[in-house]
Amino acid sequence: MFTTLDKLPKPDIVLASPPCESWSVASAMKDGNACWKQEKGDSLFEPQQPLSRFTVRDYKDYEGYQFKPTKSIATRINGELCAFNTIRIIKRYDPLIHIIENPAHGRLWDYVKDVLGFKLEYENLTYYNNYNDYPIKKPTKFGSNIDLKLKSKNIRNEIEFRDLGWSYNERSNIPSDLVDDIISKCIYVVNLKRNKNHPICV
Repeated sequence: MFTTLDKLPKPDIVLASPPCESWSVASAMKDGNACWKQEKGDSLFEPQQPLSRFTVRDYKDYEGYQFKPTKSIATRINGELCAFNTIRIIKRYDPLIHIIENPAHGRLWDYVKDVLGFKLEYENLTYYNNYNDYPIKKPTKFGSNIDLKLKSKNIRNEIEFRDLGWSYNERSNIPSDLVDDIISKCIYVVNLKRNKNHPICV
């Protein structure tokens, strides 16, 4: 990966959107989701330290669920590798701005903080229906090292996701007005830190 990336100009901005399937509550199962299991204590008393949210599931956990063990394992490995390499890229190139997008309530945020030991200074919570007349609330975070000051009014859904009939890609698309808002703020910050005529690398 770095053999190829090192040939490119050093980035001023790194924007990342790792696949969310392994972190999402959309694949909810008992004590977690299809890829991860929340450990449970066996005592009447609260444990002294929080128990891990990232225990790998046993094969038998999938009995009675529509999720398949083999597919869930591949999804988990893909999610972990993408998250791991995203942080490696940010650490290696140390851009002026780094931003990671994922669902607001997914496990990625705890994984980055607790397992990878990487601090994202700002959470930047937003709701998609604050932008582009998007019909779904879809709470999302853009974890970053700058305050993006995104719109975050909690507005009710106009319609349920399942009633839209959207494809996977349509469900995953970030509203264009939100992308424009983020990019324009990134360019503003980079121009403050660099000569305004310096080409910005993303």
